[in-house]
Amino acid sequence: MLALYGLTALQCSNTVATWSGALHPEDTERTTAELNAAIAGDGHLELEFRIVWRDGTVKHIRAIGLVMWDQQGQAARILGVNIDITERKKSEAKLLAALEKEKEVSDLKSRFVSMASHEFRTPLTTIMSTAETLIQYRAKMNDAQMDQRLGKIITQVNYMKEMMEDILHLARLQAGKSLDFKPLPTDLNALCLEVIEEFYSEARHQDRIHYRSDPPPVMAVIDGRLMHQVVSNLVANALKYSTQTVSLELEKEETNIILTIRDHGIGIPENDLKHLFEPFHRAENVGAREGTGLGLSIAKQAVETHGGKITVESEVNKGSVFTIFIPLPTNEVLVP
Repeated sequence: MLALYGLTALQCSNTVATWSGALHPEDTERTTAELNAAIAGDGHLELEFRIVWRDGTVKHIRAIGLVMWDQQGQAARILGVNIDITERKKSEAKLLAALEKEKEVSDLKSRFVSMASHEFRTPLTTIMSTAETLIQYRAKMNDAQMDQRLGKIITQVNYMKEMMEDILHLARLQAGKSLDFKPLPTDLNALCLEVIEEFYSEARHQDRIHYRSDPPPVMAVIDGRLMHQVVSNLVANALKYSTQTVSLELEKEETNIILTIRDHGIGIPENDLKHLFEPFHRAENVGAREGTGLGLSIAKQAVETHGGKITVESEVNKGSVFTIFIPLPTNEVLVP
């Protein structure tokens, strides 16, 4: 017992006091209650608890014993054994972690199959039906009609190509193979304006983005290509799930550059928020809107690659706010 509790004989004058004093604070209430239940019951005791040695070492103990009563029927002592199960607990923890990881992989595969079966089938169906129309009626079509259908095929092929690129990009990030990460001093204000201009090239998005920035340039050490993808993805989502104006705000604080993307769209159900950045996860209220559920996962890992973080606040039917924090270097030398 002295060896189990990391004590010398001189440090152990009272067994009960030694035991109760060594109990881990988080296990004290439960273990004491189980002990009292055994005394009040049939006297059989079997429990597990943690103890803390005087040097801070934590040990897992399994206790098995019987309560011994005196002639007056009062609990006098407990006869039994203590067993050190610390290594067993460590093995159990490793096994549980491995099982949880396996479950995550299984869930990921299921979500991928679900996404792929829908998101790939739709463009493939469009390509097939358009190609069949061209084969059957091309003799009756003029050049404009043929170009319109060929353009539809190209659009769907590009959509599938983007999906595959997202999947490969995510796989590289998760495997820690983002070796082409090249952070350089970059004006985030100019990057945001470039993203907005790209969206404004489509008539349906013109004048739908309200942008405000601290006085330019707003310099940060970032991978411009990667951050462009992050901002573009978040803006695209905001526009997709809202019919109102989307706002971007860029500001520089003492230790961070903060980019906020705000919309007034359908919002995200509370149950989905905790899974929002998981690959292939899509909120239950997205309806028939196309998407792979990869964009936010890629965005999160890209921001974290920069040493930053991304947060979200949302309420159903009121909108969402995504905030990106990019840390400024401690030895800030940013030349526009």
